[in-house]
Amino acid sequence: MRGTKSALWALAAGFALLVAGQALGANILYNPGMEIDADNDSIPDGWTQALYVEPNTGSTAWAGLVTGQGEVHSGLKAEELGVTGKGYAAIHQTVPAVPGQIYTLSAYIRYAGNWTIEDHPNGPPGDRAWMKLEFYDINGTLLNDGSQKYSFYYWYTFLKREMTRIAPAGTVGVRAVLGMEHWGNPAPNATSHWFQYDTANLTPEPSSLILLGALVCLRRRR
Repeated sequence: MRGTKSALWALAAGFALLVAGQALGANILYNPGMEIDADNDSIPDGWTQALYVEPNTGSTAWAGLVTGQGEVHSGLKAEELGVTGKGYAAIHQTVPAVPGQIYTLSAYIRYAGNWTIEDHPNGPPGDRAWMKLEFYDINGTLLNDGSQKYSFYYWYTFLKREMTRIAPAGTVGVRAVLGMEHWGNPAPNATSHWFQYDTANLTPEPSSLILLGALVCLRRRR
């Protein structure tokens, strides 16, 4: 019995070390408010842009910081992602992660394109904002069993969206992705659509550690 208890306490200590620095409910993203841009490249420090357009369509995609009135949820800056024609624009950030933990990604998002609710009550055709949680193993391989994309519409005021996923076995890193896509008319009659993103949060809930702690407590009572 003593050996069993010792093993459980050792396992609990191991999980505690893994989740150290990822306090329950703490935001683990760097520069989540998009405020820091030390190199003045219009991409928030700590984030990486990912742009794609359909070849040979005259489409364009962009990512850049904005500071205008109504374009920022909090602080002084927000990141704007847009597409003219067909393609997508995104920013992402990867941080260490632990298998079995629950991760919640949220952000405040504002639609800033040319369509109105009256024009398209269900959202502009082919136009989406989205976010992703992607989990990677030690070799940098995407673990599809935990990764998922969540799409939605948003309009002319900042509103919060969030998604939650559990890190699968083998996870060593989680990537938070904020993006948008538009698959509308290509040039010369292409239309432009863009969204602004601010106040991002990626928060872990170390559920595995909590469950393990409860198990250890039950063992100690016997």
